[in-house]
Amino acid sequence: MTSLFTRVCPFIVVIALSLYTNPNAFADTRGSECLYLALRVMKPAETPRSFKQFQQLLGKSPKGGYSLTELDALAQKNGLFTALLNGGSDQLETLTANRLAILHIAHDGDPGHFALCTTMNQQVASLFDPLGDLKNVSRARLGKLWTGKGLVLSDSPIDLRSGQSASRVPLYISLVTAIFIASALVFWRLRK
Repeated sequence: MTSLFTRVCPFIVVIALSLYTNPNAFADTRGSECLYLALRVMKPAETPRSFKQFQQLLGKSPKGGYSLTELDALAQKNGLFTALLNGGSDQLETLTANRLAILHIAHDGDPGHFALCTTMNQQVASLFDPLGDLKNVSRARLGKLWTGKGLVLSDSPIDLRSGQSASRVPLYISLVTAIFIASALVFWRLRK
């Protein structure tokens, strides 16, 4: 006869692991500051002039801060194209000087917080850290600080595989192809 502990323990482990790997587990209040700054840079005419007005538009997050998934939805709602990052430092190579990214960083025992990466080249990355302790960091140091979670922001669609903005044509081709296949299946079904 198995004990309650042996039946419940696997579920606890699964829940703990899902929280650890879930970008929603990284909620903090600094993400909205990073998103506000990014919107002020990319869409200054449409973004409120003060951070307080921006917070009122967003509303209060139930957890006291926004997760990457929530920041992704808010950025898209405000007209930006986004791509969630979930990987190693090789994905940092996809960031270019004309893209902003909200990165989840952790250092000195800190559980982590969001910082806005404004520019990046082969040697240095410039960060806006709401805590104020990081400005320009080497790529090697950023690779150690970055937890692998992030959100790339752009004015145009993003293709992370090539590191370039994607054109809209492949999306339309895929959509037209899917509609054609669906209508062919419906027509074939009706003929039977």
